[in-house]
Amino acid sequence: MTWTGYPWCFRRFRVSYEITDDRFCDVVLSTPEKVVEFCKGLIYCPQEVLLWIAVDSRKRIVAVDEMFKGTADACMVEPREVFRAALLLAPTVTGIFCVHNHPSGNPEPSDADIEAMDRIHAAGELLRIPLIDGVIVSQRGAWSRSGGYIRVPESYSRPLEAEQ
Repeated sequence: MTWTGYPWCFRRFRVSYEITDDRFCDVVLSTPEKVVEFCKGLIYCPQEVLLWIAVDSRKRIVAVDEMFKGTADACMVEPREVFRAALLLAPTVTGIFCVHNHPSGNPEPSDADIEAMDRIHAAGELLRIPLIDGVIVSQRGAWSRSGGYIRVPESYSRPLEAEQ
Protein backbone atom coordinates (compact mmCIF):
# COMPACT_ATOMS: atom_id res chain seq x y z
CA MET A 1 0.00 0.00 0.00
CA THR A 2 1.32 3.39 -0.95
CA TRP A 3 0.46 6.50 0.94
CA THR A 4 -0.50 9.28 -1.46
CA GLY A 5 -0.27 12.28 0.85
CA TYR A 6 -2.66 14.83 2.19
CA PRO A 7 -6.11 15.38 0.69
CA TRP A 8 -5.92 19.18 1.00
CA CYS A 9 -4.03 22.03 -0.58
CA PHE A 10 -1.84 24.35 1.39
CA ARG A 11 1.11 26.65 0.92
CA ARG A 12 4.19 27.13 3.05
CA PHE A 13 3.62 29.93 5.55
CA ARG A 14 6.45 30.73 7.95
CA VAL A 15 6.65 27.57 10.04
CA SER A 16 3.24 26.21 9.17
CA TYR A 17 0.98 25.62 6.19
CA GLU A 18 -1.83 28.07 5.69
CA ILE A 19 -4.92 26.64 4.07
CA THR A 20 -5.41 28.12 0.59
CA ASP A 21 -7.96 25.73 -0.90
CA ASP A 22 -11.44 27.23 -0.51
CA ARG A 23 -12.91 23.76 0.10
CA PHE A 24 -11.11 23.67 3.44
CA CYS A 25 -11.20 27.28 4.58
CA ASP A 26 -14.66 26.78 6.07
CA VAL A 27 -14.08 23.28 7.47
CA VAL A 28 -15.18 23.30 11.10
CA LEU A 29 -13.60 20.68 13.36
CA SER A 30 -16.48 20.59 15.81
CA THR A 31 -16.17 16.91 16.81
CA PRO A 32 -13.44 14.26 16.97
CA GLU A 33 -15.20 12.53 14.05
CA LYS A 34 -14.72 15.65 11.91
CA VAL A 35 -11.02 15.66 12.78
CA VAL A 36 -10.75 12.00 11.75
CA GLU A 37 -12.56 12.73 8.49
CA PHE A 38 -10.20 15.61 7.71
CA CYS A 39 -7.12 13.49 8.51
CA LYS A 40 -8.18 10.23 6.89
CA GLY A 41 -5.21 10.53 4.51
CA LEU A 42 -2.94 9.56 7.41
CA ILE A 43 -4.54 6.15 7.91
CA TYR A 44 -2.30 4.36 5.40
CA CYS A 45 0.90 6.31 5.97
CA PRO A 46 3.63 3.69 6.56
CA GLN A 47 5.27 5.65 9.38
CA GLU A 48 4.00 7.69 12.29
CA VAL A 49 3.27 11.30 11.40
CA LEU A 50 2.09 14.04 13.76
CA LEU A 51 -0.09 16.75 12.27
CA TRP A 52 -0.80 20.00 14.03
CA ILE A 53 -4.05 21.71 13.07
CA ALA A 54 -4.58 25.29 14.20
CA VAL A 55 -8.13 26.59 14.46
CA ASP A 56 -9.81 29.91 15.16
CA SER A 57 -12.44 30.60 17.81
CA ARG A 58 -15.13 28.93 15.68
CA LYS A 59 -12.90 25.86 15.18
CA ARG A 60 -12.36 26.67 11.51
CA ILE A 61 -9.01 25.51 10.19
CA VAL A 62 -6.39 28.25 10.01
CA ALA A 63 -3.27 26.19 9.32
CA VAL A 64 -1.94 22.64 9.16
CA ASP A 65 1.61 21.43 9.63
CA GLU A 66 3.31 18.06 9.56
CA MET A 67 5.22 18.59 12.78
CA PHE A 68 7.06 15.31 13.10
CA LYS A 69 7.64 12.22 11.00
CA GLY A 70 8.78 9.13 12.82
CA THR A 71 9.33 5.44 12.28
CA ALA A 72 6.83 2.63 11.92
CA ASP A 73 6.12 2.71 15.64
CA ALA A 74 7.39 5.97 17.15
CA CYS A 75 7.34 9.71 16.66
CA MET A 76 9.20 12.07 18.98
CA VAL A 77 7.16 15.15 19.95
CA GLU A 78 8.42 18.39 21.46
CA PRO A 79 5.76 20.82 22.73
CA ARG A 80 7.97 23.83 21.95
CA GLU A 81 7.93 22.88 18.25
CA VAL A 82 4.17 22.35 18.28
CA PHE A 83 3.50 25.81 19.73
CA ARG A 84 6.18 27.74 17.82
CA ALA A 85 3.96 27.79 14.74
CA ALA A 86 0.85 28.66 16.75
CA LEU A 87 2.60 31.65 18.30
CA LEU A 88 3.60 32.92 14.86
CA LEU A 89 -0.03 32.81 13.78
CA ALA A 90 -1.42 34.49 16.92
CA PRO A 91 -3.95 35.99 17.55
CA THR A 92 -5.80 34.10 14.81
CA VAL A 93 -5.08 30.72 16.39
CA THR A 94 -7.16 30.05 19.49
CA GLY A 95 -6.59 26.31 19.80
CA ILE A 96 -4.89 23.32 18.23
CA PHE A 97 -5.53 19.69 17.46
CA CYS A 98 -2.69 17.16 17.37
CA VAL A 99 -3.36 14.17 15.17
CA HIS A 100 -1.12 11.22 14.49
CA ASN A 101 -1.46 7.82 12.95
CA HIS A 102 -0.66 4.33 14.13
CA PRO A 103 0.57 2.31 11.11
CA SER A 104 0.07 -0.89 13.17
CA GLY A 105 -3.69 -0.40 12.84
CA ASN A 106 -4.25 -0.28 16.60
CA PRO A 107 -5.82 3.06 17.63
CA GLU A 108 -5.16 2.60 21.35
CA PRO A 109 -2.75 5.23 22.73
CA SER A 110 0.54 4.03 24.14
CA ASP A 111 1.91 5.35 27.43
CA ALA A 112 4.24 7.55 25.35
CA ASP A 113 1.24 8.92 23.39
CA ILE A 114 -0.58 9.83 26.59
CA GLU A 115 2.52 11.41 28.11
CA ALA A 116 3.17 13.47 24.95
CA MET A 117 -0.45 14.70 24.82
CA ASP A 118 -0.31 15.60 28.52
CA ARG A 119 2.88 17.63 27.93
CA ILE A 120 1.35 19.40 24.93
CA HIS A 121 -1.82 20.08 26.93
CA ALA A 122 0.18 21.57 29.82
CA ALA A 123 2.21 23.78 27.46
CA GLY A 124 -0.96 24.95 25.75
CA GLU A 125 -2.50 25.93 29.06
CA LEU A 126 0.53 28.06 29.89
CA LEU A 127 0.46 29.74 26.48
CA ARG A 128 -3.33 30.10 26.46
CA ILE A 129 -3.51 28.18 23.19
CA PRO A 130 -5.29 25.02 24.34
CA LEU A 131 -4.88 21.56 22.95
CA ILE A 132 -8.51 21.00 21.98
CA ASP A 133 -8.00 17.32 21.31
CA GLY A 134 -5.39 14.70 20.59
CA VAL A 135 -6.50 12.15 17.99
CA ILE A 136 -4.97 8.90 16.77
CA VAL A 137 -6.10 7.48 13.42
CA SER A 138 -5.55 3.93 12.21
CA GLN A 139 -6.96 1.33 9.87
CA ARG A 140 -9.03 -0.25 12.65
CA GLY A 141 -10.49 2.90 14.15
CA ALA A 142 -9.49 6.10 15.84
CA TRP A 143 -9.06 7.34 19.38
CA SER A 144 -9.72 10.79 20.78
CA ARG A 145 -8.33 12.19 24.03
CA SER A 146 -11.69 13.84 24.64
CA GLY A 147 -13.99 11.05 23.53
CA GLY A 148 -12.26 7.67 23.48
CA TYR A 149 -12.70 5.15 20.67
CA ILE A 150 -14.14 6.34 17.34
CA ARG A 151 -15.41 3.99 14.69
CA VAL A 152 -13.88 4.79 11.31
CA PRO A 153 -16.22 4.50 8.31
CA GLU A 154 -15.33 1.64 5.97
CA SER A 155 -14.75 4.14 3.17
CA TYR A 156 -11.72 5.46 5.12
CA SER A 157 -10.32 2.00 5.76
CA ARG A 158 -8.97 1.33 2.32
CA PRO A 159 -6.00 2.70 0.43
CA LEU A 160 -6.49 6.19 -1.00
CA GLU A 161 -5.74 4.91 -4.53
CA ALA A 162 -9.02 2.96 -4.40
CA GLU A 163 -10.96 6.22 -3.91
CA GLN A 164 -9.70 7.74 -7.14
